[in-house]
Amino acid sequence: MHAFSKGCRTFCVFLFCLLSFWSESVAQSRAIILNYTEYAPYSMEVNGQAQGLEIEVLQEALGRRMGLQLTHKILPWERAQQLVRAGLADGFVAVPTAERASYSIAASEPVAWWDILLYVRKQDARFDTVRDISALRPYKIGAVTGNSWVKSNLGGMDVLYLKHQDLLLNLLHKQRIDVIPENPGVMQQVIERLGLSGHITTVALPGMRQPMLLHIHPDSPLRARLAEFEETLRAMRKDGAMKKILARYPGMPL
Repeated sequence: MHAFSKGCRTFCVFLFCLLSFWSESVAQSRAIILNYTEYAPYSMEVNGQAQGLEIEVLQEALGRRMGLQLTHKILPWERAQQLVRAGLADGFVAVPTAERASYSIAASEPVAWWDILLYVRKQDARFDTVRDISALRPYKIGAVTGNSWVKSNLGGMDVLYLKHQDLLLNLLHKQRIDVIPENPGVMQQVIERLGLSGHITTVALPGMRQPMLLHIHPDSPLRARLAEFEETLRAMRKDGAMKKILARYPGMPL
């Protein structure tokens, strides 16, 4: 009986080790799920495929150089982040905020950079003297749903959240909102497509450039390779690979 009990314990230990090894192997071999939203030129869906600056950088770093299988998904921005929060996806790229830090781990090396300009109607002289985001408090502000930077930095102000920049720009043009803090690489394309170039102008504020970092769920297999990912991005900047990618997206900062 003692021999049977000892043998049973040995078998259980063997089975536990086998399952642990199998689980780790599965975790390492499964595709890494990365979520994005329609936010050209950073990320967009073209003919059913995810494309854009972020996808190219991550495919080169994580896919080609680190040998990981990746699945890129374009989703509504709020849902894209919530899936990572719930552990149903591995990561997304965004500006770091306190809210995102509460449920994800961010790499320290930027995937890209995010500049912010204030988009206002031409001839709206009220914004001629605005030099700081705190001066936006009296105005009606527009932002895309899920924009955590706006939530963190303009909290308590009068903000209208909508799903797309198109909707916000139309409301700005119709004087339903006063200002949209947004990235120029994203907004210029939308403004030109809507034919609003003659109606919308920008106000620049100092010190508004923000790093766009890869945020991952704490249980993602990427966590064990985060330092390697950061070193890979640095290598891409050093060997010119990042510069080649950015050359396909005019106006985007290195």
